[in-house]
Amino acid sequence: MYYPNPSSSPIPTPLSTALGSFGAIAASLLPLVVMLPAMANPLNWSEGHAPTSALQWNTPASTASAGNSLAWQIVNPLDQLADGGSPQDPSASPSDPAPTTTDGSAAAPRYQDLQRPWILGIGGGARIGSGEPTYPMVYSRVGRMLNPDVALSLRPRYIFGNSDQLGRSNSEGAFQMPLTLDFKPSTWLSPYLGAGIATNTDSTGQTNGMLSLGADISLSRNLTIDLGMNYIIQPNSIDSNGDFEFTSVLYLRF
Repeated sequence: MYYPNPSSSPIPTPLSTALGSFGAIAASLLPLVVMLPAMANPLNWSEGHAPTSALQWNTPASTASAGNSLAWQIVNPLDQLADGGSPQDPSASPSDPAPTTTDGSAAAPRYQDLQRPWILGIGGGARIGSGEPTYPMVYSRVGRMLNPDVALSLRPRYIFGNSDQLGRSNSEGAFQMPLTLDFKPSTWLSPYLGAGIATNTDSTGQTNGMLSLGADISLSRNLTIDLGMNYIIQPNSIDSNGDFEFTSVLYLRF
């Protein structure tokens, strides 16, 4: 009978061959298994509940956790697109939302953000009387916007020259200051009407009431023509019907 020598190598079998191959593969994968937790720790992935919607994306949180390079949170894009808009920027500040109307569209800028509320002007022109010489004048305007359609303006002017009740010209001056209600002041054509006072009418030294009617025609943003007509009330003078006069002014508007 033959007995195998214990010191000799065992005869390889299919089972021993498979076990040896599996051990070699396990030994080669062991370093990778040890390294995986170390590689995953810097990313600090957080696990949440299973998604319940059809789509859910992982997006960066608005702020990173202290000590971690990245922090992630579950965001449902279906919630962000419910109103037909685009996904919201998680870094946007919720305390400063964009102005919108009730239908979700962007709100129009307020009127006071687009228009200058004060109207300031200075210029010169001429006073043209009925049957009287034409006199030069200086002109100014101080106005205030009440809304996009209406403004109030004070329009003082000084006329270099005057005519007496007989129509004779002299070097005496006259001061006028009507207060006008201006319509469509932000457009190129702005009609106005108003009332005020006029001094030294017909060189009498008296102060009388006056009515004004006219329009401002904008040539550019800062250049405007004022064409007006005034009626001077004179109840106690020879010219009891009053005086009609026309004014033409070119002024700079600031």
